[in-house]
Amino acid sequence: MDINIELWQAFDDIFFEEDVHRYTDSVGTKYTSVTTFVGQFESDKDWDLIAEKCLKKPENFGKTVESLRAEWKAKGDYACVLGTAVHSVMEYAWAKKDFKPDPKIFEQYEGMEEDFTWRKKKANELFKKLKEIYVPIRNEFIVYDRDWGLCGTIDFLCWNKVKQCYSILDWKTSKKFDQHNRYQKMKAPFEEEDDCNCNHYSMQLSIYQAILEKHCPDIKIGERILVQIPSKETNLSVIQPQLIFEDNGDQTFTVKANDKDVTTCFILNAPKADFDFPGQKIAFYDYTKFKKYFNIFDKPAKDPAVSNTPKLDIDTTAQGAGYMLKVSSSIDARCFNNKLGDPTVVAQPQFNKIVFPSVDAELTLSAADIADLQSMVSTVAADNIQFSCADSTCRVTLRNNFSGDTYSSEYALAQPIQVPFEINTPKTGVMALPSESYTVKFCSRGLIELTQLREDDIKLTIYLTRKK
Repeated sequence: MDINIELWQAFDDIFFEEDVHRYTDSVGTKYTSVTTFVGQFESDKDWDLIAEKCLKKPENFGKTVESLRAEWKAKGDYACVLGTAVHSVMEYAWAKKDFKPDPKIFEQYEGMEEDFTWRKKKANELFKKLKEIYVPIRNEFIVYDRDWGLCGTIDFLCWNKVKQCYSILDWKTSKKFDQHNRYQKMKAPFEEEDDCNCNHYSMQLSIYQAILEKHCPDIKIGERILVQIPSKETNLSVIQPQLIFEDNGDQTFTVKANDKDVTTCFILNAPKADFDFPGQKIAFYDYTKFKKYFNIFDKPAKDPAVSNTPKLDIDTTAQGAGYMLKVSSSIDARCFNNKLGDPTVVAQPQFNKIVFPSVDAELTLSAADIADLQSMVSTVAADNIQFSCADSTCRVTLRNNFSGDTYSSEYALAQPIQVPFEINTPKTGVMALPSESYTVKFCSRGLIELTQLREDDIKLTIYLTRKK
């Protein structure tokens, strides 16, 4: 059966009342939206208690529980209005139209016009890439199941020309995708799952898939993808964890990688002769324990002849589906193997450009400084690291969010600065640093660049970005 006929016959008795956000059909079925259904499994939250704890933070000095909650509500309203507008941009783009919002909505929210303009540009750039892979089937498509009493709207149902499968894409304007929550779990029967938005989104898309496949036997969903359309802030870091190996064509080879919470980015540039890589480029979304690969090479040798340069081999002839990545040391026997995904999921995404608009402070950290910080992160069990730059000093504070324990140390800046600033990052970036000396540059907007001081031809640059 034609896919369009199958979809129409399966889901033709439904409509959405936008003013009350309610789904109805011709027989009066009482539907629960998929979003509401998933929400009932989220952990209960005492927002007044949470607000009281947040009042202890320096940025909330002088606020009250009521004012802070009102601030949160205003941000929620802002996000809802902006999200609707950005969704319309993508919907119109696939229909080959240009979405122009009512200017009056921008008058209600300070900064929204600039925010929307930026995201519209990013959405259109994203559309140009996606249309090379996906064929549109349905935009903003309502699916429902009377037996389950569930109903919801799929942002984008499409066909993946590369993987030869049906796909569900969901547009998101969230500032971040949280994949973990160490403090809270979801309610039964999902009590083993972290209460975080990635799990919530995953459940929603899984339900859409279940409804589609129940009513349309010819449709089998091969992938469900969350697509983040970034703001200027989130644009400082890539959207997804990525690992890319690329022959630069100039006798050099580059490895780019991000950690799982996309607050740390590695860029390793080395002579092409140091790598055993037959292709031009390979990329995949799997950062797992990648810092171990770099830690093999954390002791540069003074003699270039024995420099501990990485040997990289990607075996495309391995038994079974998939590639095998092998990274080994050139002067000892250490080696790490990592099985990449099925060849059909190996893609070649463009690694987001790191935006470093200004150097607002600079200092040097020795190998001993790095080792001391990493040791104290473990001792304090720190969750976050705060870099506070003022005058001629950078004060680094490690903080355990649960116990309140802290540890601080100070380092001299290369030059005094006129405007003080702070950058807060998770501990993951500092803990991932190979133990060597670094030149550290700060951009007050929320980005830190660390360049390893080496005496060979390898250049390792690591970027840390803030995480709100």
